[in-house]
Amino acid sequence: MRVKGATLIVSTPQLALLLIGFIFFLMGPLFKGPPWVSLPGWLFLAMSWGTSVETDGNKLRLHDLFGRRAIEIPVEEVVELKAVNRLTLSSLAREFPGFFLLILSVACFSLLVLLTHSTRDYSGYTALFLVSASYLLLLLLPLKREELGMLAFAVPITLGIFLWLIVPEATDPMMVLASEIAVFFVYASQYSREYIVLKTAREKYMVALDRSVSVDTILRTLGGRGDVQTA
Repeated sequence: MRVKGATLIVSTPQLALLLIGFIFFLMGPLFKGPPWVSLPGWLFLAMSWGTSVETDGNKLRLHDLFGRRAIEIPVEEVVELKAVNRLTLSSLAREFPGFFLLILSVACFSLLVLLTHSTRDYSGYTALFLVSASYLLLLLLPLKREELGMLAFAVPITLGIFLWLIVPEATDPMMVLASEIAVFFVYASQYSREYIVLKTAREKYMVALDRSVSVDTILRTLGGRGDVQTA
């Protein structure tokens, strides 16, 4: 049975697909090839998105890869369960440091390109740097502190001014504006959902729930686990 409003957000296979996607996406523009060189990057990024969550008896199925692949987790294999949005000190970076390091690498690589290839038109890297740097802040802040998350809106403007002082030709006001819009959607997406982290002996997963779906719905699906951390 499909759990309406539930989506797999983070898992090791997804991070691997994200890494491959970013390699294509980030490296493609650096080579004087046709514009479609970076297109496989978008494909891998799309493949990494989770699609749905299903329950089947005492098993949980987490789907990604356009819904073509399912990760099956027997309920008895879940050794730790957290409702991270209810944990004041919990953040996505704390729960998934690999994911944080991946976004950090994207931000650092984009900045490196801007600093070393400022004579070329790489405005896309400007937006990527500003958005990824803002997302790093959202990953570090506790999910329960929505008002602190609004600080991310100051990051594109602040870093845009920094780039303008260091590499004026790499700063495009339209890219700063586009980054602010992107940060708004990232912020709205992150704080409009609730999150559950499931840990087995081999793997760690994060499932996002629409606000219309109660965290308790998933907890009941997982057998009414009494060891869930919520405070």
